Amino acid sequence: MRASQKLISVCVLAGTVFAGLFYFNDSSSEKSLPVEKESVRLSIEAEGGSSQITNKVEEKSPLQKVISYIDAKELISWMDQSGMFGLDELKDYAHYDEKTLTAFAENGDLKAAKLLGEKYLSVGNYEKATYYYKLGAVYGSIASISSLATITSSITSLTPEAEARIMAVETLAYRTVMGVRGDKWNSKQRIESFYRDYEHFIGTPLVLTSDEQNVLNARATEIYEDLLQRRRDRGLNAFDNEPPTGVHNIYGLIQ
Repeated sequence: MRASQKLISVCVLAGTVFAGLFYFNDSSSEKSLPVEKESVRLSIEAEGGSSQITNKVEEKSPLQKVISYIDAKELISWMDQSGMFGLDELKDYAHYDEKTLTAFAENGDLKAAKLLGEKYLSVGNYEKATYYYKLGAVYGSIASISSLATITSSITSLTPEAEARIMAVETLAYRTVMGVRGDKWNSKQRIESFYRDYEHFIGTPLVLTSDEQNVLNARATEIYEDLLQRRRDRGLNAFDNEPPTGVHNIYGLIQ
């Protein structure tokens, strides 16, 4: 790799897997092709003082989209601040014991909060998993909000429909809060995915009644206000729910 070239890995995760943030097409007249990826490789090429990024789907695919260096840097920074970390980004934390991770998480380290949430979720300790995911969310992690939604969405084919509908409202409320916090695209994708999963497991499409929609809206407000109050209790300012311009620019490529 030349000195003028830098490779940046953007791993988009929330809960278990977040959809990749990019669409690619090889013609402006053709419909964009959605790409679901855990990791998107951004190759930053500086040529003659101007920088651009070629976002490659895979080596054998001709589909690609060029985005600006500045936009990509803003996207990566926003993703870090939103707790969207890939596995490679968490390797440096593997040697820390639980006491150290806990201290880190309590002081706003989003990686530590994510690892602790995942640890407790993996052993079925939903109370502690919820605590650390919520802690991450308080400190700004939108990925943690998605993880909280995942905990509430354990619907299977054996779940009674009445119970599934209650769980659905809770899950969709958390997904809605993701959008309120600024990640409108992944909020939309996860909501659409949930509706498909619900129909798959329950056998009928989910059509919310007006009362259920009102409960969902009220619950989303309650979740957000709770996170905001917990943030204030820790001496933090209100959330910044507006992504930087670069994120908007890249979202513009995929919508």
